[in-house]
Amino acid sequence: MTNYFKEEFNFIEKDKYMFKFDNNIIFKEIDFQILRKALISVLLNDFPRLKSFINYLKDIAKISNELEIQIPWILPTGLIVQQQYYAKKKIKVKPYIYSKDLLTLNIPIKTKFNTQKQIRAFMPNLVHSLDAATLSLLIDIFFKENKYQNFYSVHDCFAVTCNNVTSIYKILKAVYAAIYSKEPYLNELHEYFLKNIEKLYGSNSYNSKENTITIFKNNEYKFIKYPDIKKVINIHSINIEESSYLIH
Repeated sequence: MTNYFKEEFNFIEKDKYMFKFDNNIIFKEIDFQILRKALISVLLNDFPRLKSFINYLKDIAKISNELEIQIPWILPTGLIVQQQYYAKKKIKVKPYIYSKDLLTLNIPIKTKFNTQKQIRAFMPNLVHSLDAATLSLLIDIFFKENKYQNFYSVHDCFAVTCNNVTSIYKILKAVYAAIYSKEPYLNELHEYFLKNIEKLYGSNSYNSKENTITIFKNNEYKFIKYPDIKKVINIHSINIEESSYLIH
């Protein structure tokens, strides 16, 4: 987030940045951090369920680190995603006998996860993958229904010729409803992750009554608390199809 802020500033000297559109505004690194914390605070106060969502995904990533397993999820298109980031070590090699220049290589350590990146990357990777699934489903339906296939997309933004705008609205609304309404997607992700744990650690590894995972590791039993999906979603309150403001 702070890097996005800095794009609007020019670097002057150590720990000083000048706003591009007003030279009287000078920021230090601490100013960017304060602004970042303030924005996050406002978001979480206005959208408390967002905080629950963030904490839930962090907990899932922490469990994957503890169990040393990938984080899997299935997209609405049927594609299976498996997130794993390995720790890396740097080695320097001398590729040419006629030169003293060294080449630095980052070598993944296949026996050790990059635990921080597993946690940090899970939410954006999940959201981006759902955007990609939305695009895939949208294109599939649009191309089947329209003879002239003039369609443009940039990430999660779509454009069509003016005579097809109404059509793309309807298709996109249907796709969003299919992904996020009829079968709450987070609930499916929750169940799929649990099934993957039971597949790797045994059918008795998850206790649904206590909401805990039990594993035997390093000659001892470990009990891991599993996050409650009910704190993130309320299945009975989701009614996207009747929303008048799904697309603006």
